Amino acid sequence: MLEFSLINNLRPADAWWHRAIAIVEGSQPVATARTDGRLGRDWIKRAIVFPKAFAAAKTHRERIDVADRNPGIWMAKLIYEQPTPNGQALRSALEARILAGQTNEQIAQCMGCPPIVIAAFEALFSKCGTVC
Repeated sequence: MLEFSLINNLRPADAWWHRAIAIVEGSQPVATARTDGRLGRDWIKRAIVFPKAFAAAKTHRERIDVADRNPGIWMAKLIYEQPTPNGQALRSALEARILAGQTNEQIAQCMGCPPIVIAAFEALFSKCGTVC
């Protein structure tokens, strides 16, 4: 729990995502405003829905439906996990725009994705989302 705590300045950039996964797995207590901050609690609760639904999906079509119902989290996770140099460049460009203080709408327009993707990426996979 302390690894992902708000008081830990060395927590990973994707701490809220890891908290959500750990809650789904049963190894972390539920998210609260006291332990995760109000914004963290809200994003963690949103993030919990996605892996649960994705794990429950039995077919490819069901997984597509889960992604369609959670486009922000699905696309943000996709951007974050891209292993290729192009994927890393995309993630770095997105993080640079977040750090530059551009709005989600401005970033979305430049990056060609919906603003909810930017919001989800910043909250769940970017250090700036949990600190700035």
